[in-house]
Amino acid sequence: DLELVREQSREIAERETRSLKEARDAAIQEAERLRRKYKDAKEEREQALAEFKTMQESSQATLSELRATLKTREFELDRARIFLEEQKRGSTELKLEHDICAKKLEILRAEFYEAQASHSAQVAELQTCLEAAREKLRIYAALELETDDLICKYGATAASASEAEQALCTAEASRSLGCVPTVAS
Repeated sequence: DLELVREQSREIAERETRSLKEARDAAIQEAERLRRKYKDAKEEREQALAEFKTMQESSQATLSELRATLKTREFELDRARIFLEEQKRGSTELKLEHDICAKKLEILRAEFYEAQASHSAQVAELQTCLEAAREKLRIYAALELETDDLICKYGATAASASEAEQALCTAEASRSLGCVPTVAS
């Protein structure tokens, strides 16, 4: 019986040893699997952290670029506003200057037409005066020729006929001088 117990004990011990070995091997395998899993998880975490860091840096760079672009656009917008305000001011000044020039032009046109009408009236008056002066000059020239003829005609016979000369001169002179316009006429 003792042998049986020993053998059973040994079998139990072998079973337990086998079972412990299997449990130990399973625990070692599980530990190895967990280590691999931990290592893989750690690598994935590091990779994810690296990607996150890269993405964060990229995002920061993009954000910086966008901020710089925004500042540039704001500056350009401010310049455009200032330019627009200057253009509006310039346009207002030019419109005012245009209005002033248009009013000056209207006044100058009115003065020109008035001066033109006055000039036309003066020209007409001067032409009338010129025609009257020409007519007087023609009459005076004819009178001078007539007077010269009379002086020449009667100068030769002056000694013999002083009475006749007086009568003739008086008649001729009154006939010739009657057509000469006077200041009253």
